[in-house]
Amino acid sequence: MQEIVYFGTYTKKSSQGIYQAYLDTEKKSLTTPKVVLKTGNPTYLQITKDKILAIASRQDLGGIEIYRKADGTLLDEALTPGPNPCYVAYDAKRHLVYTANYHKAEVNVYAIDEDGKLSLTDSFQSEGQGPRPEQEKSHLHYADLTPDGRLVVIDLGSDRVFTFDVSASGKLDLVATYQAEAGFGPRHLAFHPNGKFAYLTGELSSQVQNLAYDAHSGHFRQVQTLPTILRTGLLTMGSLPFTFQLTGSLYTSQTEATTP
Repeated sequence: MQEIVYFGTYTKKSSQGIYQAYLDTEKKSLTTPKVVLKTGNPTYLQITKDKILAIASRQDLGGIEIYRKADGTLLDEALTPGPNPCYVAYDAKRHLVYTANYHKAEVNVYAIDEDGKLSLTDSFQSEGQGPRPEQEKSHLHYADLTPDGRLVVIDLGSDRVFTFDVSASGKLDLVATYQAEAGFGPRHLAFHPNGKFAYLTGELSSQVQNLAYDAHSGHFRQVQTLPTILRTGLLTMGSLPFTFQLTGSLYTSQTEATTP
């Protein structure tokens, strides 16, 4: 069986934009990726049934672009002055798009119609800081949905995880805030298939937390904290995004691990 795989890239050097390859799940082989959409710094993608949602930057503007998947037609874009977001998510039930901006500490919510046109419905601005040099201010790294349809926003800069109710029209209502240990540096979240637990990766602390999720209130509660590096005596750069597989395995990655 063959599946189409898309790759988002940085275009600061030789990369040209969004690439596509074919994955043969039986032979466990991947074709050489080829560029399918030329755009600036599509560092994060969200693929829907008929559209490609891509982070994008153009000169001094940053935001998102919406493409028709079938032929690569640009349907719409939402670009504003300043750095581009780092994360984009799609809400199929409410027909909404969420972006998280690391540098601006901002989440934007857009309504998206059948033609791929975007309209801003709400935004959230975070303020805070933490004890590490990378936490001089709020840095929003993630904005995506819980299994029951709330929006979770992660602030690496202030060690907080925000939970929002989202209305049908795309308005946000903050219902809960989880405060991780100072310097934990949360980056991404993955839910267990049962929807009762979530796993929070700490980029700055090289740890992962097991959180119990209360679907009634939207609150998270810490259950367990584990290191992502098992050897001692290492200077680490931190943990990267991860995913939970239906087989019951949790996968994360490390930016760097060196001995002092």
